[in-house]
Amino acid sequence: MLIRQRFLNRIRREVHHIAIVGSGPSGFYTAKYLLDKDSSLHVDVFEKLPTPFGLVRFGVAPDHSDVKSVTSTFFEVARNNRFRYFGNIEVCDGVSTKEIIHQDNGSSAISLSSLLSRYSAVVLGYGATSDKELNLPGEHLEGVISA
Repeated sequence: MLIRQRFLNRIRREVHHIAIVGSGPSGFYTAKYLLDKDSSLHVDVFEKLPTPFGLVRFGVAPDHSDVKSVTSTFFEVARNNRFRYFGNIEVCDGVSTKEIIHQDNGSSAISLSSLLSRYSAVVLGYGATSDKELNLPGEHLEGVISA
């Protein structure tokens, strides 16, 4: 995710509120650098899961403490008073309202168009929601797990 210098120059002149979709490493590092760059900027992070940190929380083995240590950086970002986290909210195109829809499964949904209309910018920093098949021999054999 590259943020062009022109955009950074524009956010220096005005107070902006940025939405980031996804709370994994890409979302949190984006929030960190935006908040570090401009002291008047506000960041809201929207995450489909109830808890943040994406693969750092769910995809890294507990014995890889050096990789998991980035969570201390993410906690520091989350403590910033210009940062807000909204978990258990799915951002999707299919929602036709500008309000948050509460779903039967306990989660909520908001439309991308709603975020675009409410925020100065929206950063899509989420991971893949499904596997990408590569059509390789043995891809579907027992014990082969997609990452």
